[in-house]
Amino acid sequence: HAQGVAVVNVPQAVAACSRSGLDRLMRRHHLPAAPMQGEHGYWVKRGDEAAQCKADVVYAANDDALERCKADFARRGVADVVVTAHVVGDLVKFYGVRGTGFFKIFYPGDDGESKFGDEQINGQAHHYPFAVEDMARDAETLAALTGLDIYGGDSIVRADGSPVFRAAVRMPPMPLPAVCWQDYSQVTNHKEIKNTTVNYKEFQEMLHASFKSKDTEEWLDVHFTRPIGLLFALMWKRLGVHPNAITILSIFLGVGAAFMFYYTDPIHNLAGVALLMAANFCDSTDGQLARLTGQKTLIGRMLDGFSGDVWFFAIYVAIALRLMSQTIPGLYSIWGMWIWALAIIAGVLCHSPQSSLADYYRQIHLFFLKGKEGSELDSAAQQRQIYESLPKGKAWLQRAFYYNYANYCKSQEQRTPAFQRMAAAIKTRYGGLAALPAPLKQRFLDGSRPLMKYTNILTFNTRAICIYATCLLDCPYVYLLIEITVMNILYLYMRKNHEVLCQTILQTIEKEQNGQV
Repeated sequence: HAQGVAVVNVPQAVAACSRSGLDRLMRRHHLPAAPMQGEHGYWVKRGDEAAQCKADVVYAANDDALERCKADFARRGVADVVVTAHVVGDLVKFYGVRGTGFFKIFYPGDDGESKFGDEQINGQAHHYPFAVEDMARDAETLAALTGLDIYGGDSIVRADGSPVFRAAVRMPPMPLPAVCWQDYSQVTNHKEIKNTTVNYKEFQEMLHASFKSKDTEEWLDVHFTRPIGLLFALMWKRLGVHPNAITILSIFLGVGAAFMFYYTDPIHNLAGVALLMAANFCDSTDGQLARLTGQKTLIGRMLDGFSGDVWFFAIYVAIALRLMSQTIPGLYSIWGMWIWALAIIAGVLCHSPQSSLADYYRQIHLFFLKGKEGSELDSAAQQRQIYESLPKGKAWLQRAFYYNYANYCKSQEQRTPAFQRMAAAIKTRYGGLAALPAPLKQRFLDGSRPLMKYTNILTFNTRAICIYATCLLDCPYVYLLIEITVMNILYLYMRKNHEVLCQTILQTIEKEQNGQV
């Protein structure tokens, strides 16, 4: 350090992270430590240092097994052991950088990651909803007590959303797991965490790190929406604004845009264009800000999905109200109530299924490209299971979210029968989607990649441009007709090709299973 070399996690801090020392710190400072007694067995862990081998962390199913474990540790010359009760729930690993806002969680069971195989005791994660910011606060407190700058740990999240630290806070492995590295590099490699000055090179690195993948990013987002969104994210971070506040702001901006599109004059319509663009910038900003500050919450996830629906619902209503008293082109009668029928067909029967399936295909592609942590591919059954595990009457907001989200996932699954059959065959043959062999995975990605441009067309930008143009030209009914005709043709083409691709992969898997390949 005296020679100008940066020191991260000084020796005193690392030495303070023995299991027994951490256990005492957590209980002394009333941090969520695992209980000493329980009904589901015990964990017996080496207390003088971190686990170096499988024998340093042992699960004991009952009191007799507990005594045998203690005796085994004594025979090995390990006198300092920590005994805690096994807690039933989701195993959640976390990594953080103290004082920066970086806090990353992931579920090791989702991707089959394991240190000594002990993750299997907890089984498949249910993804119980919990307050990540509370876990981050407690972990940050414990890291400060030990003096660690970069830390990691394990926790168990119970069905009621209450987390406990299992392995507390310790010095993490270096390099960090791949699921953390992209977000970690955004925080630790940029001056932005220390001050608000970011040079051009650093800004570009942060921008590219925020892209989901080259395959799924639109040109307009890459060169316009995302850069502006990141600028706003840095500004909001400096001001201490929460990401959820940005999402709520986007809802008001989107509804304001709809109000402006109700009018027929160019001034109001230009104001509508500006407001809807601002809403979209906010939609990009809230996610970037959440990643920069580590403020990812269930409420934020709910608001993010809700905001876009509110924008377009308001816009369809505004267009229908605008056209009700106008004459139908080529006829001598007014639109009247017929425009509402056209708006409902365009919005409910076309727009909604188009955008939801486009999002599903994008998440499937990201899953096979980047794994579970790089995707938001969820199953209806899993979301329903989470919903049913939540206590009735108490977690009503979480229950409402997971109930609706489970139905949303179910609608996606019902429209993708070939993919569902392919996914089932992969799980049967290889043990899980993530275990698909590399050649088949690459074959799927090669077939899915050309369809990503259609998923982009069927989401926001193309629709927004059509709304801008038709409202400014005072013919917004044309937008509704484009939605029903052009967008539907693209939707059907995308869906057909994706189903054919999945059926082809399925046939290959079946041939392998029957020994024909």
